[in-house]
Amino acid sequence: MAFAPDGTAFMDYMLFRAPSGPANLMVFARDGTVRAQLPGSIGLWSSMGSALYFTAPNYATPYSTELDELDSNGQRHTASTSLKGYWWPTLAPDGAKIVYNAPDSSVPDCGGVPHLWSVDLQTGKTMQLTKAQSSTPVFVGPNVIWSNEEQLTQCGLGGPSQPDGVILAHDLTTGIDSHVDLSFYRDLAGAPPQYITSAWILDTKL
Repeated sequence: MAFAPDGTAFMDYMLFRAPSGPANLMVFARDGTVRAQLPGSIGLWSSMGSALYFTAPNYATPYSTELDELDSNGQRHTASTSLKGYWWPTLAPDGAKIVYNAPDSSVPDCGGVPHLWSVDLQTGKTMQLTKAQSSTPVFVGPNVIWSNEEQLTQCGLGGPSQPDGVILAHDLTTGIDSHVDLSFYRDLAGAPPQYITSAWILDTKL
């Protein structure tokens, strides 16, 4: 559950619901009335107001995902039609793009290996940000993303790769990836390296 930035609505998402309904993604007004029932992935609020971004199947293009926007008036618009996958979405601090994971086709039987992609919310264009295998992006600055480096492993529930305990910092300005030294935190937490992940980041001051 998450509230819109302007506090006028909130969303609730559940991956598994009964086929008879309600929808996986529900949007409620502040008084509890249902504003929308939507298909697809977990929603992501815009940086201001109460516009909501979510994915839905794109039936016009095989093996493609559509990114839609539900505006504050309840009108649905198509933001992009060219997503080849959409996992762990995070909104850029300036609200201009969403960064997410999409799998490549290097291990097709297991769904591919995750890489960082972005979608421009003004143009709908998508682009791969780095060739590094990584997942779970989190913005830690206006132009810096931390994510989990991943290494190939046996195919399983999580696909053909898994985090190896290394956090990568990707600079959107320069396009350079670098390792983040979290040894002090690892020693403090007393956790094995592979359990230090970007998913532990709950809040940042941007």
